[in-house]
Amino acid sequence: MTGRRRGSFAATLALVLVGLAASPVAAVEAGPESSSQCLASQFCLWSGAGFSSLETSTTSTTAAGVSFSRTLSVWNRSSYAARVYSGSGGTGTSVCFEPGAQVSSTSVSSASFALLTATSC
Repeated sequence: MTGRRRGSFAATLALVLVGLAASPVAAVEAGPESSSQCLASQFCLWSGAGFSSLETSTTSTTAAGVSFSRTLSVWNRSSYAARVYSGSGGTGTSVCFEPGAQVSSTSVSSASFALLTATSC
């Protein structure tokens, strides 16, 4: 292969690899969410009713931030109670969800959330 052909081949290969990285396989995380994406032991929140739109989850007792201001679906697949807080860092008013709670339509102000160390609210 000549130097010019090698350069062309390398450029084509680079474009193919960039195309693969931007393919739908890589975009799955940004697509519509569903309850099936909430794994065992997680506490999961969605910005849409019916477990749709943006999803976030935790397995931690440390309050984590939420990227949406209103939680419209919740599934607590952990064995601990969990809280959604109206303020950042686990502050403000809160709503508690028992282990196993699966709520497809709610409306909770959300800035942070965490698992509790207790098994009930």
